[in-house]
Amino acid sequence: MERAQLRPWGLGVLATLMIVALVIASSAAGSDTPGEPEAAPGDDAPAAGEAMGPFSLTAPAGWVMNRRPGAGVRRHTVFYPRGSGGADAPVKIFVNTSPRSEGQTLEALVAQDVASTLEREQGAKVSEGTSLRTADDKLALVRSFSGGDEEESVAYIAEKDSFVLITLSARDELRHAEGESALRAIVESYRAVGR
Repeated sequence: MERAQLRPWGLGVLATLMIVALVIASSAAGSDTPGEPEAAPGDDAPAAGEAMGPFSLTAPAGWVMNRRPGAGVRRHTVFYPRGSGGADAPVKIFVNTSPRSEGQTLEALVAQDVASTLEREQGAKVSEGTSLRTADDKLALVRSFSGGDEEESVAYIAEKDSFVLITLSARDELRHAEGESALRAIVESYRAVGR
């Protein structure tokens, strides 16, 4: 299931220039081998939201953080189990951002996403997960989505000007269950930088 309705692709000139600068900086600092981790598991590495400001995340033990998931992949950062096939792995965690309108609450964003998913996906089921806390003590609301092509759990985090969505996506329930502890670890490692 895609969370496409929350992805801001109509970017302004300044935002576009900032993204280009981040891509160039990331390419210069990253590994020359496709699929190699940008950071070793357990190391902090910054991930950047689309001109929304940076944040840091930590890859759990046994997982790889890839800040350059590849051409055509509209994700800021993708995590996957080491040796599982990279961004096409049967279980992965990806990070996206969405702009935040003035006065928009985290609860309103979650309700909008849930309603949109139920409308778009025939037979989709949504359940409320246990809320989590980030490293900088922000609330992360969690919702799980099933009944589609993928089993997903989304952790929603509010920043001043944006929302951050950290999504566990798996091809089946077993892999989803295996990825839940990694999602929790990534959310709990989340920290806004320079705010």
